[in-house]
Order: sequence, then structure tokens, then C-alpha cells
Amino acid sequence: MSSAVFPPAGHPGGRVKGAAMREFTIWMRRELGPAAAKAIIADLAPELRAVIDSDSEAFGVLASAWYSGEFTSALMERATQGMSHDEMREFAHRGAIAALNVTLRGVHRALLRMVMSPDLHRRFAQRLWDAHFDGGRVVVTPLDAHSVEVAYWEWPAHHRMLCEMCTASDLVIYGAMGLEDVTSVTTACVSDGEARCAHVVRWSA
Repeated sequence: MSSAVFPPAGHPGGRVKGAAMREFTIWMRRELGPAAAKAIIADLAPELRAVIDSDSEAFGVLASAWYSGEFTSALMERATQGMSHDEMREFAHRGAIAALNVTLRGVHRALLRMVMSPDLHRRFAQRLWDAHFDGGRVVVTPLDAHSVEVAYWEWPAHHRMLCEMCTASDLVIYGAMGLEDVTSVTTACVSDGEARCAHVVRWSA
């Protein structure tokens, strides 16, 4: 298998678990249409394109495999080419919500049960992160009784779109806790020269 796509643990560019990508690629292919999705794949570098099945529903992405940060970044760059920042953010949010709603009904159901309160989410946030990303630290800081800041440090596989997808994912996770009026807004991103990425999650009750 190509080391450009399937690098070993500790890869400097970071790794992303296929489980975090598979449902998103299924959603993306459905959202953009097969022809546009195939064009995105065709525009990837040969060593990245070699492991993709453009005719497969999920482009052959395996839930159990770890993919390089370079691969996921290239895929997201092509998928959002020509989009404004607001368009990219909206695309990322819709895709992340759709993907996570499917994922959390499957292999991560047991993990979801562990984070059914903001306090448990804070305690197990790194474990949840490590199930999807190889590298990076998560710090969840309560701001008041109804809000937290979620910050990501030293994230080698970072891409702005992935950052927005993480922001959107907490809409699903905190909503699954039974909290009401959940919002999640990006407040910092290393793509803007910040030292970390962060978003703030708020709820009413």
C-alpha cells in the first residue's frame, strides 16, 4: 500500500481514521453528483489517486484504515475549490452532521454513551479524538454552566475544512446529550495564524 496514503503511526503529517472520512465521502458523492466527485478524484496526485475507486460509493475509503493528512487535505482542497469561506463552512457543516449521524449509530455507539454529559465529554474528549486522528491534543474548558470551549493543539493533519467539520460535529454530540438550543461556532483556526483551533459550544438547558 502507498505510504503517501497509508503512513505508519507517528507520521509527521498526521493521520485520519477512515471511519471519520467514509460517511463524509458517501455524502459528498451524493451531494455533488458522481461526475463532479469523479472529477475531484481525477485531480488528485497519482500516488493519492492510486488507492481510490472512483466508482465506489465511498471511493473505496475503508473505515478501519488510517489515511495520511496529506491525502485528506488534498481531497478537501479539491472538494471545496472555488468555494468562498462561507460556502466551504456550510458545506463542511452539512457533511459533518450527515456523516456523524450515521457514524454514531454504528461502531462508535458505545463511545457515545460515555460522553452523554458535558462533563464526561470533557473527560473523554481526548479518547474520542484519538479514535479519529493520530496526533493532536484536545482541551475542553467550561466557560459557564451552559458553554464550553473546545481547543485543538498541535494537530498535524489540520485542514480548515476539517476544523469546521469538528465544530459542526459537536452540534450532533452535544445534541445527543439531550441539551437544547445547541450552537457551535469556530473562534480560532491555525489557518488564520492562531496557535490553536477552537470553537465554543453553547446550549440553553
